[in-house]
Amino acid sequence: MASIFRKKREAKDIDESLFESVIISFQKDWMSFIHVDVSNDLNEEIGKLVTAHPLRGFDAIHLASALTVHEHIQHEFIFACYDRRLSKAAKEEGLDIFPRNLE
Repeated sequence: MASIFRKKREAKDIDESLFESVIISFQKDWMSFIHVDVSNDLNEEIGKLVTAHPLRGFDAIHLASALTVHEHIQHEFIFACYDRRLSKAAKEEGLDIFPRNLE
């Protein structure tokens, strides 16, 4: 996330003050997020995903983590991303995606 915010700052989409505020806010919120540990099971899932879909490394980690969370929670789950390849792979793996117009 810090990388995305840094890119926005460098593109002058956000100023230094907003950049610092967003980083601090994200760091405070981090503990409330669901964390997925890197494990042999996750690595196996990543391997399956990169074999089945044209994903970049971190995209495969993102999707494998989402599939792991989805498998263990009982609530509605929506996979959000703005990358067409990743969104398509998530849909093919059975996840409800947002935004839907990336299909």
